Formats: sequence, C-alpha cells, structure tokens
Amino acid sequence: MGPNDESARDAIGHDEDLTGEDDLLRQFAPGFYADYLRIFSRSLRDEPQDQDAAELPAKYLELMIAVVFTSLHAPQETVVSHLRRALDVGLTPQEAVQGYVAAQNPAGFLMLQEGLRAVRAALSMPPEGAGPAPAP
Repeated sequence: MGPNDESARDAIGHDEDLTGEDDLLRQFAPGFYADYLRIFSRSLRDEPQDQDAAELPAKYLELMIAVVFTSLHAPQETVVSHLRRALDVGLTPQEAVQGYVAAQNPAGFLMLQEGLRAVRAALSMPPEGAGPAPAP
C-alpha cells in the first residue's frame, strides 16, 4: 500500500478490503486505486468540503448508500454497516424506515423486507466506540 493509500484509508476509517479485491487494484492499477479511495472518502464525509456547495448530510448519504446496496443485493453486513454509520451521525430509526418505504415502489417489496431486516440489525448494534448493545 502506498502513502496515498494510507492517508485515504485513515480519512475514511477503513483498514479492510473495500472492494474485495483491493490487492489486485493496488498491484495492477495503483493510480485508479488511489483515486477510488479519495472518491470513497469524499462521498462518506461528515462535513461538506466546499462551504458554497449545498450537500446532503452524511446521515442521508449513508442511508442512500444502504438503500441502493440493499436493492443490489449486497451482503447484509455491508448494508448494516452503512445504516449503523447513518445512525451514528444522527439518522433516526424513523428516517431509516422511511428511506426504505420511499424506495419500495421502484425497487420492490422484497427490497423493503430486506432493508427492514438490515435496519433492525443496525439498531441492535452499539454506536461506534460504545460498549455492547443493550439486550432487546
């Protein structure tokens, strides 16, 4: 991993394999990989980088990512991690459910069911940096 990879990974708080095949990207497409990490980092920021630009708060960006990943049948742990981050930065459980309800018409009822399961799983996880989740 190059020096740009380290700073980008630190900025996004990830030290795991983002694509599932990071080693191949680092070895055979290092420039693309560095750009990918910068874009990934920018899309998951907590505060706008350009004060003149009207940007969605991180809680809604994370919710949108979770809903899209759900509709694409991404692994549940991926969806749950984005929902948990959204909750950690201020998304309410009601907003999480409403996000899935809004996407139900174009994406289908099965996506809604899968999304609601992910919301339940995310709510059962402790906030980042907190102790274990309370018993249900």
